[in-house]
Amino acid sequence: MADALSDQAWVDICAAAARTPDAETRAVLSRILFEEYPAFAYHRERVAAAYKRSERMLKHLDALAELYRRAWSPHLSADQLGVILSGRAEAFAADDKTTERDIWCISRLRRRPLATSLAARAIRRANRGRRSVQREWLYHRLCGVWLDCFHASGLTYSRPTRGGDPYGPLIAFMLAAIRQIMPEAELPDPEAMSDGIDRERVERENTRQFVLRLRRRIGV
Repeated sequence: MADALSDQAWVDICAAAARTPDAETRAVLSRILFEEYPAFAYHRERVAAAYKRSERMLKHLDALAELYRRAWSPHLSADQLGVILSGRAEAFAADDKTTERDIWCISRLRRRPLATSLAARAIRRANRGRRSVQREWLYHRLCGVWLDCFHASGLTYSRPTRGGDPYGPLIAFMLAAIRQIMPEAELPDPEAMSDGIDRERVERENTRQFVLRLRRRIGV
């Protein structure tokens, strides 16, 4: 990789996050910051096509998961399967390691189309709101790293009881990462960061509700 996070930058980011990330997280962040972000360009038709394709993939994967559950793991309820597929719990199938492995694989296969769907939603949301589409995309990607690579339980932050800027490990992590590609004078302020986090949290909940409605339509 031509550009990568320096040792000091990586130490600073991990310190800001106050969490231990997965081993591949440094490479993932380097790719986001130094390859994807500079090359980002909004193409309306391409984003729309990616969104439709990802939703179709999720529909078929969830249908497959439900058929699999009924055939080989009927002790799991549909709700339990949904929790596993969403990544909120690990696949567990008693002593049947083959079934456990297969459900784990389906849950991992969902990650990419789900991430594509969320990214498309973030880009379209920014375009409708006349915000910087590139920056909104960056917020989305960093929130995803926070959840998937640092294994945080949610997109949260705190506010001082007497007023003041929002704060917390998520905001500190995002600022530490963005600082690697933006001069200090152009960094978003904590309030802008919290607004971006709020939009991402709402969109993820909207996507979760969409997936639940989709599952009900296909009998999952």
